[in-house]
Amino acid sequence: MAIARRGLFLEDKGNPDRPLDFAWVEGKFRRCAQFAARRPTAERLDAIVSTVRNLEALEDVRALSSLVATI
Repeated sequence: MAIARRGLFLEDKGNPDRPLDFAWVEGKFRRCAQFAARRPTAERLDAIVSTVRNLEALEDVRALSSLVATI
């Protein structure tokens, strides 16, 4: 199914039949980060992505909070 919005067709991603994969979410995050008030460095983006990728093993969420607080 596609949704027409302002002449664009958006795919219905992120549902049980068509789950989002991490690579797609990571790519979107990196593209959106280019428009942040304070653009993060490539190293900061890598650290955020790595932390989120291993979120289940993260003992303290403050590690992630400190990475994204400056964006």
